[in-house]
Amino acid sequence: EHLVQMYGTDPRPLVRSVGHYLADALNAGEGVVVIATAAHREAFLDEMRLLGTDPAAALADGRLVALDAHETLARFMVDGQPDRERFEAAVRPVLSGLRELCGAGVRAYGEMVGVLWEAGSFAAAIRLEEFWNALLRDGGFRLFCAYPIDGCGDGFAPADVDAVMSTHTH
Repeated sequence: EHLVQMYGTDPRPLVRSVGHYLADALNAGEGVVVIATAAHREAFLDEMRLLGTDPAAALADGRLVALDAHETLARFMVDGQPDRERFEAAVRPVLSGLRELCGAGVRAYGEMVGVLWEAGSFAAAIRLEEFWNALLRDGGFRLFCAYPIDGCGDGFAPADVDAVMSTHTH
């Protein structure tokens, strides 16, 4: 399962969706990895608290791993493109550790592709989606991605958005 949500200038719909996705995972005994910008990470944790889930406890016991999108991207970008081996070295151990700790499964939320998209690195974003899809074929986790795309904005390009949509199952 590889979900995508596009959002405009108002982050509230994204925060609600991701907060529910993450809280539901923790409440079901699943492990969670969040790779997001600092502002979004804090908003997601706040939303989880509003939903009655304690992200601090999940962070403390290792069921929730929170990573910075920019820092994680920097670990595997080479000449403006994601490097597959470096990507897997950065992400696979986190997923494997959560799978071992949480037998109920793992959910991931990532917005590194959104960071690339927002920077105008469309090909890099699509390539990174393909790397995620290769990891998904190994199984053991679900993935939720988000893109800052305003369908009413000046920068909306249907062909680019179609390329994004075709890399997702939902």
